[in-house]
Amino acid sequence: MSLNWSLILDVVMIAMMAATMIYAFTLNRNLERLKSVKTEFDATVQKLTLSITQAEKGLQDLKLTAQEVGGDMESRIADARGLAQELQFMIETADGMANRLSRAAEGSNVTKIETPKSAPSVPLVKAGGQPQGLFGSRPISTEVPPKLRSRAESQLMEDLNRVAAARAEKTRG
Repeated sequence: MSLNWSLILDVVMIAMMAATMIYAFTLNRNLERLKSVKTEFDATVQKLTLSITQAEKGLQDLKLTAQEVGGDMESRIADARGLAQELQFMIETADGMANRLSRAAEGSNVTKIETPKSAPSVPLVKAGGQPQGLFGSRPISTEVPPKLRSRAESQLMEDLNRVAAARAEKTRG
């Protein structure tokens, strides 16, 4: 038996061609999957880019809002500090005036506080010797001679009377 080398060579070539075809088919299928994954990846990258752009715009808007609110807060804080200083001055002035009025009441014959017409007269000094009504619920106006009172003290007393009257109305209503 003589082997025909050409037949053997043809069979080997056919087997190699079949293996190449199977490999090409498998490679083609893998390339198709890679294309579909690439398309999905491109869509994901576009969505991510859009999200990043929106986040940057949101951050810019947030920064602008923070600057606006910060400026408004700074102006309100400055106003509050000014009012606090003014209030501190008023408290110190009222405290000094209350001390002078207390000393004047102890050293003079002043025994009554002027009250609104609807309220009865109240003694200036309680039984314990403390002045009554300076920061209480009743409006006060002492009968201090005009010589002892400065214009600022008179104005402060009027303001204290208004505050006390407003507090009394608030507690009644």
